[in-house]
Amino acid sequence: IKGVETAYETKKPKHDFPVFRYVQADGNFKYAKITGQVFFNEEGEIEKVIGVTRDVTIAYTAELELKKSNERYELAGQASYDLTWERNINDNLYHFNEALLTNFGYNHLEEWPQSRFYAEIMHPDDKEMILKHARNFYSQKTKNFSYPIHRFVKKDGTTAYVDVRCIAIYNEV
Repeated sequence: IKGVETAYETKKPKHDFPVFRYVQADGNFKYAKITGQVFFNEEGEIEKVIGVTRDVTIAYTAELELKKSNERYELAGQASYDLTWERNINDNLYHFNEALLTNFGYNHLEEWPQSRFYAEIMHPDDKEMILKHARNFYSQKTKNFSYPIHRFVKKDGTTAYVDVRCIAIYNEV
């Protein structure tokens, strides 16, 4: 009914409504999503409504579980102060967790292209050594590898020694 009222007020013919939960006759809950098409007559009155209701229980509950899992992962990262990151080779961007801010003073939500990462965070005296190891690991398609202990430069200019361990995922062509 609320959806029909919204359609009448906005005069928009197509409506996608938020996921809602309902109870089945056996007492179990299901999640559904409604998409509706409203047809108006020449006077602007609703003439008919056609709707489709889809059971989205599996997808919706999987999404909720994924959100919970991500929240637990973030909390674990905050508790451990471990810096976790992902580098997308295709766009050469690094993505960091909140420990980049907590431990090193940099904003983890900003874009971090590889060039910026090496210019601002990687200690200049360690850059060539790390690049050499990276080229070696990637050329050999090494899945699990670690770099020699090296230095990161914090936003305040001080240095921190880091022990970096990686898991690489390669696209199979």
